Amino acid sequence: MMFRNYNLFAAVLFVSFFWLASCTATQQTVVEAEDIVDIYQEETADAPATPFLPKFDPVPADRFDNGRMWTFEYPPIDYFRETYSFDPDDDWFTHARLSSVRLPNCSGSFVSASGLILTNHHCAREQISQVSREDENLLDNGFYAPTFSDERMIEDYYVDQLIEVRDVTSMVLNVIDSASLEERAMVRESVLRELEEDLSSTLENPDTDLVEIVSLYNGGRYSAYIYRRYDDIRLVMAPELQIGYFGGDDDNFTYPRYNLDMTFFRAYDGDEPLSTPLFFPFSETDVAAGDAVFMIGNPGSTSRLQTVTQLAYRSLYSDPFQHHLYSRAIKGLEAYYHFDPDEGDTWDLRNFIFSLKNAEKFFGGQVQALRDPVLMGRRTYNENRFRSKLADDPELSEYYKPLL
Repeated sequence: MMFRNYNLFAAVLFVSFFWLASCTATQQTVVEAEDIVDIYQEETADAPATPFLPKFDPVPADRFDNGRMWTFEYPPIDYFRETYSFDPDDDWFTHARLSSVRLPNCSGSFVSASGLILTNHHCAREQISQVSREDENLLDNGFYAPTFSDERMIEDYYVDQLIEVRDVTSMVLNVIDSASLEERAMVRESVLRELEEDLSSTLENPDTDLVEIVSLYNGGRYSAYIYRRYDDIRLVMAPELQIGYFGGDDDNFTYPRYNLDMTFFRAYDGDEPLSTPLFFPFSETDVAAGDAVFMIGNPGSTSRLQTVTQLAYRSLYSDPFQHHLYSRAIKGLEAYYHFDPDEGDTWDLRNFIFSLKNAEKFFGGQVQALRDPVLMGRRTYNENRFRSKLADDPELSEYYKPLL
């Protein structure tokens, strides 16, 4: 999620916090610390003990019940074969990887041999507004370029293509493991930064390629992702907002979508459409029951390795607070836009509110999931099984148990 108007967002947060503070400061009574302790002891003297966080009964979970999302370098091919009768080879993964692109705020895919990129309409709203001319409102009315020369260049925009992945785990862990526990965090940041610089100096195309070291499995694996960046991106087609946003769903967390949530960009190289021999062609047949369907993109981080206690805390405190904060900010900004839509359009306020609604929906969904007894029961089941495995292995128990 990207926030273009950082100053505006900071102001929103300040106003929201100020509002919360003012609401709680209407009636204040000075109470000494000793009085608070006495009052608390009186109220809790005969009260039954209650757990600080909710407890969940274990629900048996299968291997991937906590999520089916994998990286290109560590796919569970045996699982694909056993579950879907699908046995992809290296060529399939190369095709899928090079056909996918990372946008600054979303994911996309090459869908033609001439650099055509398909992404979601909601991912391109700011760019659609940016290329609108003084007498145009392309966000509301849509856009289509009938020829290459009609495609609109987008300023300060790019897409990244993952061209190579290198396993650098041993290079990182050898340095980290030799450091003391107190220094490991600092050493880790240093070695990752130095490794990125060293690998960047060996690139054949340093003007277009970049290196990012990615930590996987809570530091169990490290991969060097080498991206090729294309910074000449042009708008080809975008539907009008009425159909691109039909139904009022603030992001594509719900499937299927009964609208035209799509936008086409094109990548250029040397003022010519980029040659992309690997791409995802449009299928001429429908998806049939039993087909294996994969969604390939640039995901956010997961919370797979958070403990049940951490997730339970989030369900009661941090995530509901953030959801409430975004909801209050949205209501205030919508009221302001209704009051002065011209000034709101100057701030590109509709797209900013849209990004906040994305976050509101995200945190609202997370709160529901974190309070779901089945989902949390699966996490509890897997955590109990993990602890039992450690307890059954003296070597692992000695190494890890003091940290639990």
